[in-house]
Amino acid sequence: QRFADHWTREQLFAHVNASEDSLQHIKSWFEETGLEVQEEPTMIKAGFVQAVGTVAQIEALLSVRLYRFIHKDFPWKTILRTLDPITVPLDIHPLLDFISGANELPSLHTSFQSTPRSSDHKPEEGAEEKGRPPPSPAITPDVL
Repeated sequence: QRFADHWTREQLFAHVNASEDSLQHIKSWFEETGLEVQEEPTMIKAGFVQAVGTVAQIEALLSVRLYRFIHKDFPWKTILRTLDPITVPLDIHPLLDFISGANELPSLHTSFQSTPRSSDHKPEEGAEEKGRPPPSPAITPDVL
């Protein structure tokens, strides 16, 4: 190829996009947990599925506990993230490239402190018996 030959956005999307069956399977998984799938055309066209839900729904979906991180100098700046390994059902695992918004943290130059979201949360027991693979070392904060 020539140096200045670049793919258009549409060519790139066509090359890396998930199949419609895969996207629908992931959307169904979200909806079964009670999450609301966001039908943003650009994201769907690019092969991304976006969903929103309650803390309890996200914790159940990913078998994690979410923590509130509070900036030590600016206590009104908070984020919810997990420190737990993320697990997903075996049939979903091969359909995912990454999960975003669950455990990535701001740069090291910010000062957040971790506190449990709630004291009454118990991690889901028996996740492996429910058909979930063990946590993958390939799923890291950089890709989630």
